[in-house]
Amino acid sequence: IEKHRDIYSIHLTFSDYKHTFRASRERREFLDVLQECFDILEEQVFEKNVEKNKRIKEKLLEYLKQF
Repeated sequence: IEKHRDIYSIHLTFSDYKHTFRASRERREFLDVLQECFDILEEQVFEKNVEKNKRIKEKLLEYLKQF
């Protein structure tokens, strides 16, 4: 996390035993930029883990159709 004048710059790296996920953003509001980085990491983890497993993907889609 860095701050340059009024702009926050956040760079996050998350890794498991197989993959490394990275996200970085810059904004004026600290919580907004932090939330954006976590959202990016969440999408990357979802894509790597759920897309590979068709059974999980199908069940998740069935569950989401209820809403």
